Amino acid sequence: MVPPRELPDQHYDYPEGRDWRPGSALSRKLVNDVMNRATAARRHMSSRFSDWDEVDDLINLRVELDEEELAVQKKDPRRPVSLIVPTLRTVREVITAYACSILFTNPMFRYNHLGPEDLPDVAKLERLVYTQSSRFRHSIGCRTQIADCLTYGIGAATPMWQTKKGRIWKTVPVTEYDSQTGQVIATGETERQSAEGIIAEGSEYIGIHPKNLLLDPMVCEYEVHEKGDFAGFLARLSLVNVVDWEASSDGRVFNAKYLKFLAGTNRLTSDIAVEADADSGTLGSLEDSELQSLVKPIDIVYMYRYIIPHDYGLSDSTTPETWFFAIAADDIVILAEKIETDCYRFPLFVAVPDTDGHTVAPVSRLEALRPLAMAIDWLYNNMMYYNRKGVGSIVAYDQTVINERDLMRKGPLKYVRLMRPVWGHKLTEFIAEVPLRNTTQSQAADLEMTWQLAERTSAVSDMRTGRARQGSERITATEIQGILEGSGNRLQDFTNMMSLMAMHPMGVQLALNTQNFMTQETTVSIMGRWEAQLREIYPEQDSMDVEPGDIRVQFDFLPVESFGPEANNAAAWVEYIKTLAANPVVVNELIAKYDVPRMMEHVYRLLGMRDVGEFRRPVVLTPEQVQGLAGNTTQPIGGAPDGRPL
Repeated sequence: MVPPRELPDQHYDYPEGRDWRPGSALSRKLVNDVMNRATAARRHMSSRFSDWDEVDDLINLRVELDEEELAVQKKDPRRPVSLIVPTLRTVREVITAYACSILFTNPMFRYNHLGPEDLPDVAKLERLVYTQSSRFRHSIGCRTQIADCLTYGIGAATPMWQTKKGRIWKTVPVTEYDSQTGQVIATGETERQSAEGIIAEGSEYIGIHPKNLLLDPMVCEYEVHEKGDFAGFLARLSLVNVVDWEASSDGRVFNAKYLKFLAGTNRLTSDIAVEADADSGTLGSLEDSELQSLVKPIDIVYMYRYIIPHDYGLSDSTTPETWFFAIAADDIVILAEKIETDCYRFPLFVAVPDTDGHTVAPVSRLEALRPLAMAIDWLYNNMMYYNRKGVGSIVAYDQTVINERDLMRKGPLKYVRLMRPVWGHKLTEFIAEVPLRNTTQSQAADLEMTWQLAERTSAVSDMRTGRARQGSERITATEIQGILEGSGNRLQDFTNMMSLMAMHPMGVQLALNTQNFMTQETTVSIMGRWEAQLREIYPEQDSMDVEPGDIRVQFDFLPVESFGPEANNAAAWVEYIKTLAANPVVVNELIAKYDVPRMMEHVYRLLGMRDVGEFRRPVVLTPEQVQGLAGNTTQPIGGAPDGRPL
């Protein structure tokens, strides 16, 4: 490895004239500051790594076979050996599916206006964030964060603004030069032309593995984005990806050319991360030296810092500011920029749904189930071991009177010859099967009892796993509803914490990123919960073009309701509506007092319909209404009197 001060100069022009060359005074000061904090945060969190590894082994069904079992498997791969019953994996799948079914609404992130005049712009902002969620697949990052919270007790994510460039095709009119008039005229034909441009921009929902987190230990994890001194994470990129990042960053990223002279790992990943993550794959295994030489992995420490710029020589400001740094290969600063934060100090959000407010990375739900899962594995493997021994029974025989080769011959049919002196004697006098005592007959009941304990502990009932209760009696609808409500009430606490700790700050930051970083006009659909209001502005369109200036508006985030369908009995609502519909007088009073269309949409969502707006009849305006809207001489059409969506 070449020392940073001896690296050949790559002649960079750094932002605002700062000297970020490797080994410069500014670079050394910042690298020491970031890496010292990263090392302390890593050491603070690493106390939980061994417990997390044990949970990972159970979830990923990794089991170490002893010499006897390896010999059995080598002799006959079909014979059963020790295995891991996917207890924790099943619990995680069920709770994750439950949380996703509630949190993944359409759209995932909803916003409300603070005043009637802001309604159109807030509606455009919501449709933009919805479009980004579809293009950048936000649900994948959110699901990863939910699964991490269940597995490790902590889950983190950060929204990073991404700009995707590519070839854009447009239909343009064909023109030709008229020599007589000296003008370029259209021929009436069109053709397709392409040019390089931005094909998509928006925030990417990036889930961060808990082992790679670098959090300020002085504050609670779920408050680090508001009160922390620093917050960051580790990542591993290939050299070519870092160079590509620099080329597409418009000068924000620099010093990537120096990395080809250095080994890619840093002191955090060389002594802890690679060894711990070789199995879990959080940073990718570096055991293959040939792969290292081909891929050239680069370990990067990303860190948000709340600093006084004057103390670091970054500017003359003595007011604390949020800065974002990236240190590659232990010594090279590749990114250093001030972050304009409108709401939170750091755009890195940590969810700890089972926190007690004091413990660092508290025991997760799956970690609490680990002893029961290990007991289930032990009981099941004991039963398999006895069965394996029982299939090949033990036979005692007198080799002086029995032909041993005949007895050892394989096959379903055997002819065993006896010596002449024992002809006429009973065969049982010379050969007998040794009885084996089955000590695992009662373990089947123990196994079922242990599984029931795991179900009660995790609130994952048979109904949640899609399996009906075992028994001779008929299962009633009331019993099913009661079981789902009981387990749902316990699961709702987890979902509610995920909504508050993860979805709420992420939704706010996604909107702020869109307001701050959006650069080009974007076409979005007007379909959705604001359709009636947007139809007033775009009466004959199904889509609208949104400019960056259109979304400069104050907004309020609408939290996701974390209540499952069992908390809102859809069948009771349906019966209630049937009863009301049979009495016209009551119906008229209901319409006069309540917003009946919104009530019906609520029932539709309880029945599983995600986007009710897809079935809403479009508002057809008369020419007079369109003219009135253009002149702003008529009252708004559609929606509630206060501008709320129907």
